[in-house]
Amino acid sequence: MGAHRASCRRGSFTDLFRSKGMLHWEYVHRFYAPMPLGDDYPDLTEDAMCPTLLPLPDKRNGGSLTDKYLQTFISHNRGAQYCVGALSDEHFYPKEHRRFSWKDRACFAPEAMLDDKNRHIAWF
Repeated sequence: MGAHRASCRRGSFTDLFRSKGMLHWEYVHRFYAPMPLGDDYPDLTEDAMCPTLLPLPDKRNGGSLTDKYLQTFISHNRGAQYCVGALSDEHFYPKEHRRFSWKDRACFAPEAMLDDKNRHIAWF
């Protein structure tokens, strides 16, 4: 759903594009605004590339999908990260942010999908 668009802006954000045939794409709007700065959030040197947005299940081992969403992404200079938040009116509202590694950026390029039991399967 979210896709990053090259920009001169700094900081973590993604944009929303739409296509009816996967050939021609239309920019819709900023999918989420830059996150607030702070200890747990990306700083202005970080980008949010290759995002994946999936609904979260109500149990750790799958279950019914909830109204909470998980967006995974990479920051080229800080590695793989994720946000948990809400989706409303085609906008994502991140409520919390975490990094997959605080030590280095070796954990990189997250990809994720849901299986038939609504469990998140991720690889890096």
